[in-house]
Amino acid sequence: MATIGFIGLGRMGLPMARNLLKAGHAVRAFDVIAGALDAAVGAGAVGAPSAADVADDVETVVTMLPAGRDTLDVYERSGVLGRARKGTLFIDCSTIDVASAKRTHALAAEAGMPSLDAPVSGGIAGAEAATLTFMVGGEASAYEAGLSALEAMGARFVHCGEAGAGQIAKMCNQMMVAINMAGVAEAFVLAQKLGLSPKALFDVVSTSSGGSWALSHYVPVPGLVATSAAERGFKPGFTTNLMLKDLKIFQEAAREAGTATPVGAVTTALYNHRAHSRPSETLALLSLGSFQSIAFPAGTRRALRGFVRCEMRHQAPAVARLSCQTRQTRRSKRFTLPTRPKAAWGRPISFRASAFPCACGSTSLSFLKPIRSATMRPSAM
Repeated sequence: MATIGFIGLGRMGLPMARNLLKAGHAVRAFDVIAGALDAAVGAGAVGAPSAADVADDVETVVTMLPAGRDTLDVYERSGVLGRARKGTLFIDCSTIDVASAKRTHALAAEAGMPSLDAPVSGGIAGAEAATLTFMVGGEASAYEAGLSALEAMGARFVHCGEAGAGQIAKMCNQMMVAINMAGVAEAFVLAQKLGLSPKALFDVVSTSSGGSWALSHYVPVPGLVATSAAERGFKPGFTTNLMLKDLKIFQEAAREAGTATPVGAVTTALYNHRAHSRPSETLALLSLGSFQSIAFPAGTRRALRGFVRCEMRHQAPAVARLSCQTRQTRRSKRFTLPTRPKAAWGRPISFRASAFPCACGSTSLSFLKPIRSATMRPSAM
Protein backbone atom coordinates (compact mmCIF):
# COMPACT_ATOMS: atom_id res chain seq x y z
CA MET A 1 0.00 0.00 0.00
CA ALA A 2 1.04 3.59 -0.65
CA THR A 3 1.58 6.66 1.48
CA ILE A 4 -0.81 9.35 0.27
CA GLY A 5 -0.92 13.04 1.10
CA PHE A 6 -4.41 14.56 1.43
CA ILE A 7 -5.17 18.29 1.45
CA GLY A 8 -8.74 19.43 2.15
CA LEU A 9 -10.75 17.56 4.79
CA GLY A 10 -14.21 19.04 4.35
CA ARG A 11 -17.53 17.23 4.03
CA MET A 12 -16.22 15.29 1.03
CA GLY A 13 -12.50 15.16 1.72
CA LEU A 14 -12.65 13.74 5.24
CA PRO A 15 -14.63 10.58 4.36
CA MET A 16 -12.47 10.12 1.27
CA ALA A 17 -9.33 10.22 3.43
CA ARG A 18 -10.93 7.77 5.86
CA ASN A 19 -11.59 5.35 3.02
CA LEU A 20 -7.94 5.51 1.96
CA LEU A 21 -7.04 4.53 5.52
CA LYS A 22 -9.60 1.71 5.53
CA ALA A 23 -8.04 0.36 2.32
CA GLY A 24 -4.68 0.12 4.06
CA HIS A 25 -2.99 3.26 2.71
CA ALA A 26 -1.04 5.55 5.01
CA VAL A 27 -2.32 9.13 4.89
CA ARG A 28 -0.57 12.41 5.69
CA ALA A 29 -3.29 15.04 5.95
CA PHE A 30 -3.70 18.80 6.22
CA ASP A 31 -6.59 21.23 6.47
CA VAL A 32 -6.69 24.88 7.46
CA ILE A 33 -9.50 24.04 9.93
CA ALA A 34 -8.01 22.40 13.00
CA GLY A 35 -11.16 20.43 13.83
CA ALA A 36 -11.18 18.78 10.41
CA LEU A 37 -7.52 17.81 10.75
CA ASP A 38 -8.16 16.44 14.25
CA ALA A 39 -10.95 14.25 12.84
CA ALA A 40 -8.60 12.81 10.22
CA VAL A 41 -5.91 12.15 12.83
CA GLY A 42 -8.54 10.45 14.97
CA ALA A 43 -9.26 8.11 12.05
CA GLY A 44 -5.59 7.16 11.76
CA ALA A 45 -4.02 9.81 9.53
CA VAL A 46 -0.78 11.60 10.35
CA GLY A 47 -1.39 15.31 10.69
CA ALA A 48 0.87 17.69 8.77
CA PRO A 49 1.53 21.26 9.95
CA SER A 50 1.16 22.70 6.44
CA ALA A 51 0.13 21.80 2.91
CA ALA A 52 3.78 21.58 1.88
CA ASP A 53 4.54 19.10 4.66
CA VAL A 54 1.89 16.75 3.25
CA ALA A 55 4.19 16.01 0.31
CA ASP A 56 7.07 14.61 2.37
CA ASP A 57 7.78 10.98 1.37
CA VAL A 58 4.44 10.27 -0.32
CA GLU A 59 3.69 8.65 -3.67
CA THR A 60 0.49 10.60 -4.33
CA VAL A 61 -1.00 13.93 -3.23
CA VAL A 62 -4.79 14.32 -3.34
CA THR A 63 -6.48 17.72 -3.07
CA MET A 64 -10.20 18.22 -2.39
CA LEU A 65 -10.84 21.96 -2.13
CA PRO A 66 -13.83 24.30 -2.53
CA ALA A 67 -12.83 26.35 -5.60
CA GLY A 68 -10.26 26.89 -8.32
CA ARG A 69 -8.54 29.70 -6.43
CA ASP A 70 -7.97 27.34 -3.49
CA THR A 71 -6.47 24.63 -5.68
CA LEU A 72 -4.22 27.13 -7.46
CA ASP A 73 -3.16 28.58 -4.12
CA VAL A 74 -1.97 25.12 -3.04
CA TYR A 75 -0.19 24.40 -6.32
CA GLU A 76 1.35 27.85 -6.76
CA ARG A 77 2.01 29.23 -3.28
CA SER A 78 2.00 26.50 -0.64
CA GLY A 79 5.32 24.97 -1.66
CA VAL A 80 3.86 21.49 -2.02
CA LEU A 81 5.26 20.97 -5.52
CA GLY A 82 8.72 21.95 -4.33
CA ARG A 83 8.62 19.51 -1.43
CA ALA A 84 7.38 16.48 -3.37
CA ARG A 85 9.76 13.98 -4.92
CA LYS A 86 10.00 14.04 -8.70
CA GLY A 87 7.35 11.79 -10.15
CA THR A 88 4.86 12.17 -7.28
CA LEU A 89 1.34 11.92 -8.69
CA PHE A 90 -0.94 14.88 -8.00
CA ILE A 91 -4.71 14.24 -8.13
CA ASP A 92 -7.09 17.16 -7.78
CA CYS A 93 -10.60 15.95 -6.90
CA SER A 94 -12.00 19.47 -6.49
CA THR A 95 -14.71 20.75 -8.82
CA ILE A 96 -13.15 23.80 -10.47
CA ASP A 97 -13.19 25.67 -13.77
CA VAL A 98 -11.41 24.15 -16.75
CA ALA A 99 -8.85 26.95 -17.03
CA SER A 100 -7.76 26.47 -13.42
CA ALA A 101 -7.60 22.70 -13.93
CA LYS A 102 -5.34 23.10 -16.94
CA ARG A 103 -3.19 25.53 -15.00
CA THR A 104 -2.69 22.97 -12.21
CA HIS A 105 -1.64 20.38 -14.80
CA ALA A 106 0.87 22.84 -16.24
CA LEU A 107 2.31 23.69 -12.83
CA ALA A 108 2.68 20.02 -11.96
CA ALA A 109 4.35 19.27 -15.30
CA GLU A 110 6.81 22.14 -14.79
CA ALA A 111 7.75 20.62 -11.44
CA GLY A 112 8.21 17.15 -12.96
CA MET A 113 5.01 15.66 -11.53
CA PRO A 114 2.29 13.70 -13.36
CA SER A 115 -1.21 14.96 -12.57
CA LEU A 116 -4.92 14.28 -12.91
CA ASP A 117 -8.06 16.33 -12.58
CA ALA A 118 -10.52 13.89 -11.04
CA PRO A 119 -13.72 15.54 -9.79
CA VAL A 120 -16.33 13.28 -8.26
CA SER A 121 -20.06 12.67 -8.28
CA GLY A 122 -22.10 10.88 -5.64
CA GLY A 123 -22.29 13.42 -2.85
CA ILE A 124 -21.44 12.99 0.81
CA ALA A 125 -23.21 9.63 0.94
CA GLY A 126 -21.01 8.38 -1.92
CA ALA A 127 -17.88 9.74 -0.24
CA GLU A 128 -18.76 7.96 3.00
CA ALA A 129 -19.62 4.67 1.29
CA ALA A 130 -16.69 4.80 -1.17
CA THR A 131 -19.11 4.63 -4.10
CA LEU A 132 -18.09 7.86 -5.83
CA THR A 133 -17.81 8.22 -9.59
CA PHE A 134 -14.52 9.80 -10.68
CA MET A 135 -14.35 11.76 -13.94
CA VAL A 136 -10.66 11.85 -14.80
CA GLY A 137 -8.60 14.04 -17.10
CA GLY A 138 -4.90 13.63 -17.78
CA GLU A 139 -2.43 11.33 -19.46
CA ALA A 140 -3.26 7.62 -19.62
CA SER A 141 -0.10 6.70 -17.71
CA ALA A 142 -1.06 9.02 -14.84
CA TYR A 143 -4.57 7.58 -14.83
CA GLU A 144 -3.24 4.03 -14.51
CA ALA A 145 -0.88 5.11 -11.73
CA GLY A 146 -3.70 6.75 -9.80
CA LEU A 147 -6.22 3.92 -9.97
CA SER A 148 -5.16 2.24 -6.73
CA ALA A 149 -5.89 5.42 -4.77
CA LEU A 150 -9.11 6.15 -6.65
CA GLU A 151 -10.38 2.59 -6.16
CA ALA A 152 -10.17 3.06 -2.39
CA MET A 153 -12.50 6.07 -2.60
CA GLY A 154 -14.96 5.21 -5.36
CA ALA A 155 -16.75 2.58 -7.38
CA ARG A 156 -16.66 3.91 -10.95
CA PHE A 157 -13.84 5.57 -12.85
CA VAL A 158 -14.00 7.12 -16.33
CA HIS A 159 -10.89 8.39 -18.10
CA CYS A 160 -12.51 11.26 -19.99
CA GLY A 161 -9.46 12.46 -21.91
CA GLU A 162 -6.58 14.87 -21.58
CA ALA A 163 -6.01 17.62 -19.02
CA GLY A 164 -9.25 19.33 -18.02
CA ALA A 165 -11.55 16.69 -19.51
CA GLY A 166 -12.68 15.52 -16.09
CA GLN A 167 -13.79 19.02 -15.17
CA ILE A 168 -15.71 19.38 -18.44
CA ALA A 169 -17.63 16.20 -17.67
CA LYS A 170 -18.25 17.31 -14.09
CA MET A 171 -19.67 20.73 -14.94
CA CYS A 172 -22.04 19.18 -17.48
CA ASN A 173 -23.11 16.61 -14.88
CA GLN A 174 -23.73 19.34 -12.30
CA MET A 175 -25.88 21.38 -14.64
CA MET A 176 -28.02 18.35 -15.47
CA VAL A 177 -28.49 17.28 -11.86
CA ALA A 178 -29.31 20.86 -10.80
CA ILE A 179 -32.03 21.08 -13.44
CA ASN A 180 -33.36 17.67 -12.39
CA MET A 181 -33.36 18.56 -8.69
CA ALA A 182 -35.30 21.76 -9.31
CA GLY A 183 -37.81 19.87 -11.45
CA VAL A 184 -38.28 17.15 -8.82
CA ALA A 185 -38.89 19.72 -6.08
CA GLU A 186 -41.43 21.69 -8.13
CA ALA A 187 -43.28 18.55 -9.23
CA PHE A 188 -43.69 17.22 -5.67
CA VAL A 189 -44.92 20.57 -4.39
CA LEU A 190 -47.53 20.80 -7.13
CA ALA A 191 -48.63 17.17 -6.69
CA GLN A 192 -49.24 17.69 -3.00
CA LYS A 193 -51.19 20.88 -3.57
CA LEU A 194 -53.39 19.03 -6.04
CA GLY A 195 -54.02 16.20 -3.60
CA LEU A 196 -51.63 13.50 -4.86
CA SER A 197 -49.58 11.79 -2.15
CA PRO A 198 -45.77 12.03 -2.43
CA LYS A 199 -45.50 8.23 -2.28
CA ALA A 200 -47.90 7.76 -5.17
CA LEU A 201 -45.97 10.24 -7.31
CA PHE A 202 -42.64 8.64 -6.37
CA ASP A 203 -43.91 5.14 -7.16
CA VAL A 204 -45.05 6.30 -10.60
CA VAL A 205 -42.14 8.52 -11.63
CA SER A 206 -39.37 6.28 -10.26
CA THR A 207 -40.29 3.65 -12.86
CA SER A 208 -41.30 6.10 -15.61
CA SER A 209 -39.62 8.46 -18.05
CA GLY A 210 -39.43 11.23 -15.43
CA GLY A 211 -37.07 9.19 -13.26
CA SER A 212 -33.60 10.56 -12.45
CA TRP A 213 -30.76 10.32 -9.96
CA ALA A 214 -32.16 13.42 -8.24
CA LEU A 215 -35.44 11.57 -7.70
CA SER A 216 -33.98 8.24 -6.59
CA HIS A 217 -31.42 9.76 -4.19
CA TYR A 218 -32.48 13.30 -3.24
CA VAL A 219 -36.28 13.49 -3.44
CA PRO A 220 -37.08 16.27 -0.93
CA VAL A 221 -39.82 14.38 0.94
CA PRO A 222 -39.23 12.24 4.05
CA GLY A 223 -40.05 8.56 4.07
CA LEU A 224 -39.22 7.80 0.44
CA VAL A 225 -35.42 7.60 -0.01
CA ALA A 226 -32.93 6.85 2.76
CA THR A 227 -30.21 9.08 1.23
CA SER A 228 -32.44 12.16 0.93
CA ALA A 229 -31.63 15.25 2.96
CA ALA A 230 -35.27 15.13 4.05
CA GLU A 231 -34.38 12.10 6.19
CA ARG A 232 -31.91 14.28 8.14
CA GLY A 233 -34.18 17.27 8.60
CA PHE A 234 -32.45 18.97 5.66
CA LYS A 235 -29.22 19.27 7.62
CA PRO A 236 -26.69 20.96 5.29
CA GLY A 237 -24.51 18.65 3.27
CA PHE A 238 -23.56 19.70 -0.26
CA THR A 239 -24.64 23.32 0.07
CA THR A 240 -26.60 25.47 -2.36
CA ASN A 241 -23.62 27.82 -2.58
CA LEU A 242 -21.37 24.98 -3.77
CA MET A 243 -23.90 23.95 -6.40
CA LEU A 244 -24.16 27.58 -7.48
CA LYS A 245 -20.40 27.71 -7.84
CA ASP A 246 -20.53 24.68 -10.15
CA LEU A 247 -23.37 26.16 -12.21
CA LYS A 248 -21.48 29.41 -12.69
CA ILE A 249 -18.52 27.39 -13.97
CA PHE A 250 -20.84 25.82 -16.56
CA GLN A 251 -22.36 29.16 -17.57
CA GLU A 252 -18.99 30.82 -17.95
CA ALA A 253 -17.79 27.94 -20.14
CA ALA A 254 -20.96 28.22 -22.24
CA ARG A 255 -20.42 31.96 -22.64
CA GLU A 256 -16.82 31.47 -23.74
CA ALA A 257 -17.89 28.76 -26.20
CA GLY A 258 -20.72 30.92 -27.58
CA THR A 259 -23.24 28.19 -26.74
CA ALA A 260 -26.83 29.01 -25.81
CA THR A 261 -27.92 27.31 -22.56
CA PRO A 262 -31.21 29.03 -21.64
CA VAL A 263 -32.50 26.29 -19.32
CA GLY A 264 -29.16 26.21 -17.53
CA ALA A 265 -29.23 30.00 -17.26
CA VAL A 266 -32.64 30.05 -15.59
CA THR A 267 -31.56 27.23 -13.25
CA THR A 268 -28.45 29.18 -12.27
CA ALA A 269 -30.58 32.24 -11.52
CA LEU A 270 -32.88 30.10 -9.36
CA TYR A 271 -30.03 28.63 -7.32
CA ASN A 272 -28.45 32.05 -6.91
CA HIS A 273 -31.72 33.44 -5.56
CA ARG A 274 -32.08 30.56 -3.11
CA ALA A 275 -28.43 30.75 -2.05
CA HIS A 276 -28.63 34.43 -1.15
CA SER A 277 -32.32 34.71 -0.21
CA ARG A 278 -32.30 38.37 -1.17
CA PRO A 279 -33.91 39.41 -4.47
CA SER A 280 -31.45 42.28 -4.91
CA GLU A 281 -28.68 39.71 -5.36
CA THR A 282 -30.49 37.55 -7.89
CA LEU A 283 -28.10 36.84 -10.75
CA ALA A 284 -29.43 36.02 -14.18
CA LEU A 285 -26.87 34.50 -16.52
CA LEU A 286 -28.33 34.56 -20.01
CA SER A 287 -26.79 32.55 -22.83
CA LEU A 288 -29.02 33.56 -25.70
CA GLY A 289 -29.12 32.16 -29.19
CA SER A 290 -32.69 33.25 -29.93
CA PHE A 291 -35.57 35.04 -28.21
CA GLN A 292 -35.26 34.35 -24.49
CA SER A 293 -36.44 35.92 -21.26
CA ILE A 294 -35.64 35.70 -17.58
CA ALA A 295 -38.29 36.03 -14.89
CA PHE A 296 -37.38 37.50 -11.52
CA PRO A 297 -39.33 36.38 -8.44
CA ALA A 298 -42.14 38.43 -6.96
CA GLY A 299 -40.91 41.28 -4.81
CA THR A 300 -37.88 42.17 -6.92
CA ARG A 301 -39.02 45.68 -7.79
CA ARG A 302 -36.23 47.30 -5.78
CA ALA A 303 -33.65 44.95 -7.25
CA LEU A 304 -34.31 46.25 -10.75
CA ARG A 305 -34.28 49.93 -9.87
CA GLY A 306 -31.21 51.79 -11.05
CA PHE A 307 -28.54 50.46 -13.35
CA VAL A 308 -28.17 46.96 -14.73
CA ARG A 309 -24.78 45.83 -16.00
CA CYS A 310 -24.76 43.93 -19.25
CA GLU A 311 -21.80 42.27 -20.96
CA MET A 312 -22.54 42.29 -24.69
CA ARG A 313 -20.90 39.80 -27.03
CA HIS A 314 -22.82 40.59 -30.18
CA GLN A 315 -22.32 43.42 -32.64
CA ALA A 316 -26.01 43.97 -33.38
CA PRO A 317 -28.20 46.13 -31.13
CA ALA A 318 -30.08 44.19 -28.45
CA VAL A 319 -33.74 45.17 -28.11
CA ALA A 320 -35.21 44.30 -24.74
CA ARG A 321 -38.50 44.70 -22.88
CA LEU A 322 -38.80 44.97 -19.12
CA SER A 323 -42.24 43.82 -17.96
CA CYS A 324 -43.99 43.76 -14.62
CA GLN A 325 -47.23 41.94 -14.03
CA THR A 326 -49.72 41.60 -11.17
CA ARG A 327 -53.18 40.05 -11.16
CA GLN A 328 -54.68 43.41 -12.08
CA THR A 329 -52.17 45.08 -14.38
CA ARG A 330 -49.31 44.51 -16.79
CA ARG A 331 -46.86 47.27 -17.64
CA SER A 332 -43.84 47.11 -19.88
CA LYS A 333 -41.13 49.31 -21.31
CA ARG A 334 -39.08 48.70 -24.42
CA PHE A 335 -35.51 49.89 -24.79
CA THR A 336 -32.52 49.25 -27.05
CA LEU A 337 -28.91 48.58 -26.15
CA PRO A 338 -26.73 50.28 -28.76
CA THR A 339 -24.47 48.65 -31.32
CA ARG A 340 -20.99 48.20 -29.94
CA PRO A 341 -17.74 48.01 -31.92
CA LYS A 342 -16.24 44.56 -32.10
CA ALA A 343 -13.26 45.64 -30.03
CA ALA A 344 -15.61 46.37 -27.12
CA TRP A 345 -17.38 43.02 -27.09
CA GLY A 346 -17.49 41.51 -23.63
CA ARG A 347 -16.94 44.82 -21.82
CA PRO A 348 -19.62 45.81 -19.31
CA ILE A 349 -22.05 48.54 -20.29
CA SER A 350 -24.86 49.98 -18.20
CA PHE A 351 -28.37 51.07 -19.03
CA ARG A 352 -31.16 52.38 -16.84
CA ALA A 353 -34.03 49.99 -16.24
CA SER A 354 -36.61 51.87 -14.20
CA ALA A 355 -38.73 49.62 -12.00
CA PHE A 356 -42.49 49.60 -12.06
CA PRO A 357 -44.78 50.11 -9.05
CA CYS A 358 -45.70 46.47 -8.55
CA ALA A 359 -43.69 45.23 -5.60
CA CYS A 360 -45.88 42.15 -5.29
CA GLY A 361 -45.76 41.22 -8.95
CA SER A 362 -43.34 39.25 -11.06
CA THR A 363 -40.78 40.94 -13.30
CA SER A 364 -39.27 39.66 -16.52
CA LEU A 365 -36.61 40.89 -18.89
CA SER A 366 -36.97 39.73 -22.50
CA PHE A 367 -34.57 40.16 -25.41
CA LEU A 368 -36.50 40.63 -28.63
CA LYS A 369 -33.54 40.23 -30.95
CA PRO A 370 -31.08 37.35 -30.66
CA ILE A 371 -27.74 38.10 -29.08
CA ARG A 372 -24.84 35.74 -28.58
CA SER A 373 -24.65 35.98 -24.80
CA ALA A 374 -25.02 38.38 -21.93
CA THR A 375 -24.56 38.56 -18.21
CA MET A 376 -27.19 40.50 -16.27
CA ARG A 377 -26.74 41.53 -12.66
CA PRO A 378 -29.48 43.63 -10.99
CA SER A 379 -27.80 46.36 -9.02
CA ALA A 380 -27.75 45.89 -5.25
CA MET A 381 -29.77 48.41 -3.27
